[in-house]
Amino acid sequence: MITAPADAVAAARASEALGWRAALGSHGPNRLVSPSSLAMSLAVAAEGARGASRESVDAALGLGGAHRAAAFGALREALRRYESSPETLDPDDPPADPVVHQATRIATLEHPILPAFLDRVVTYPGSSVVQLDRGGAEADLSAWVHRVTAGLIESSSVRLSPDDALVMQDAVLFGARWERPFRGGPRPLVFRAPAGGAASRESGRRCRWPTRPRRAGRRCGCATTTPSPPT
Repeated sequence: MITAPADAVAAARASEALGWRAALGSHGPNRLVSPSSLAMSLAVAAEGARGASRESVDAALGLGGAHRAAAFGALREALRRYESSPETLDPDDPPADPVVHQATRIATLEHPILPAFLDRVVTYPGSSVVQLDRGGAEADLSAWVHRVTAGLIESSSVRLSPDDALVMQDAVLFGARWERPFRGGPRPLVFRAPAGGAASRESGRRCRWPTRPRRAGRRCGCATTTPSPPT
């Protein structure tokens, strides 16, 4: 797959827009969305979608076909220089240079994987497809989450139903040392949504974030996962 910097920018903008739509479309004061995980999961799943399903993904991302694949492939490649295996990351003593590990997986539940779909998925760096037996699927999902997040997320929250056919999993792992240790207790942070339209109603919403890591000046590790079993 041949990519260009403009492709990565297009995917980043599509991810941000989708993330804001997801956050602003939910209810309640506390909202957490991983735009990268959400958008990448949809982009990879679209490689096996057809008809109205593919059209709905293209509409959600604002990208379609070969452009969608090139854009999200380029976005993953843009962070390749920070890539490191989760097994090498100690959350209590992260490296001086930042580490970002990204992984996407589609797990089918006793459904065969078509070779053409597999060939398309592997063009996305860090993406894979696996076929699982339903009986041990939940344990396998949890083991994958634990491994790709260096143990920061211990298990998957997915609880399968008999009607589920596949699970999309995506994880983003970040590790780095604090450049300057935080001092004092919690401090308020202000998050501002994009200006204009319905997004402006969220401007100025405040939250509190614990500002003292377990080992001040040493530790900064976080991970997000986006599991999504269809019904």
